[in-house]
Amino acid sequence: LRELQVEMIDRFGLLPEQTKNLVRVTQIKLKAQTIGITKLEASSRSGVIEFSGDTRVEPLTIVKMVQAAPHAYKLEGANKIKFTLPMETTEQRLQQVTGLLDKLMP
Repeated sequence: LRELQVEMIDRFGLLPEQTKNLVRVTQIKLKAQTIGITKLEASSRSGVIEFSGDTRVEPLTIVKMVQAAPHAYKLEGANKIKFTLPMETTEQRLQQVTGLLDKLMP
């Protein structure tokens, strides 16, 4: 992905913000797939993460997150967690989701 970004800059010059965001979203998707997240949605105020049956995320990590910030994280069923975080702008959304994935990494 990094090589592709460098190649695009070489060919077309500095990337527009939309293309930079596309690269970041792709990085997030790859990271999510690596740890067993099948679905990740985020809007301006909330989002949902759905875990696969063989996720690498430790259940205790999720429980600790919910206990530490019950206003921000809620379990929904056996394989979903809902999060409510301030994410008004695209940049905030990308930062919050990246930080959340970092917390969930094994």
